[in-house]
Amino acid sequence: MDQKKVCFLQSLPELPVRQPNAHKGTFGLSILLGGSKGMSGSISLAGQAALKAGSGLVRLIVPDSIIDLVAGNALEYMTFPLPSDRIGRIALKGQKKINDALQSATAVAIGPGLSRSLGLEVLVESLFYSLPQPLLLDADALNLLAQRKVFQQLSPQKLQTFKNQYFPQNNPNCFSFVKSNILKENQKFRNSQKRTETQKSIDHSKLTAFSKLANHTELTDFSELSVFPKLNNPSKSINNPIFTNYSKENNRKSQSANGQYQRILTPHPGEFARLSGIKISNDKMERLAAAHLFAQLNAPIILALKGHETIVSDGQRFFVNQTGNPGMATGGSGDVLTGIITALLAQGLNGFEAAEVGVALHGLAGDLAAHSLPMESLVAQDLIRFLPDAIDSFKKAKAENNKFEENDKYN
Repeated sequence: MDQKKVCFLQSLPELPVRQPNAHKGTFGLSILLGGSKGMSGSISLAGQAALKAGSGLVRLIVPDSIIDLVAGNALEYMTFPLPSDRIGRIALKGQKKINDALQSATAVAIGPGLSRSLGLEVLVESLFYSLPQPLLLDADALNLLAQRKVFQQLSPQKLQTFKNQYFPQNNPNCFSFVKSNILKENQKFRNSQKRTETQKSIDHSKLTAFSKLANHTELTDFSELSVFPKLNNPSKSINNPIFTNYSKENNRKSQSANGQYQRILTPHPGEFARLSGIKISNDKMERLAAAHLFAQLNAPIILALKGHETIVSDGQRFFVNQTGNPGMATGGSGDVLTGIITALLAQGLNGFEAAEVGVALHGLAGDLAAHSLPMESLVAQDLIRFLPDAIDSFKKAKAENNKFEENDKYN
């Protein structure tokens, strides 16, 4: 592994420590809801990835039409059947069973192979607003929320204004410059806050770095580089159900770095277009601005906009991934990511940390797979197969960094 990638991994949060007296309950119960007739593989891949990523227990909630197929794909996870409709999707009449089954979960994911129906629209929206545990939404769960108009959408004008204000134009090196300083600033952000503290509001007066960046001037102070100003009164935005239905009672907990009511969205560009209302280009700065603005408008959420150099943003800070390769552009890859992040949530990482570490490990598994296989032959199961090696490489990089910091302390 090249030194640049090692340095990137060293900048990320630590994985949870495994104490000698730990047991399977220590590392959480990941419950994943999804699957439908013809799409049993998606939920199975997510479940297997959650196991390999360290979740103590994994349970898959699936329609009874595919229960035998899903149960036969792995020996280690548990399965829970739900009533299915006439074409093999989860039926709305199973809602009470779902609510009862989710009570014991440490972290929940909804979406892989779920399919779409009016009943599922109602079910997913209900869980989005009411579930107390950290919740990851992917695939058709995102499409269903988009159909319900849950999120405040972007407009081309709003995005362009935001992009022009906070990112310089006609500067081809801008993205590389921003990316190179994100890691150190996110590390400062983590070091300045305890996980149990409520996240502080952004100080609008500390925008020197962004003012200089927007004016194309030389930066000497990077202290606010990864922090954008909050939009004025987002809680009063017109028809913003995140605030009107969700944040009134639980906003304090949802803002806690280690609290409940965390919502992680992991769309690919097509799903993001349905969520946000606009289709964005592959321009790196436009992707970064769109992800960050969407997360701000719909706070508190954590958005992982998938693609080359996946972007994670919670509206206050952002992260740009540096692992992965084109061989991962294959069906089921996103389901594996869902399982990894859910497992990290179950083990105690907060939403932002779980997203950034999960994305990095997912890409690193793909990179290791690509060393052994041609990219054209890489499939989602290869990501699961190489995930243990990715975790081992990550831990070795972190250990090397910790050793260096310890030695530096006494020199």
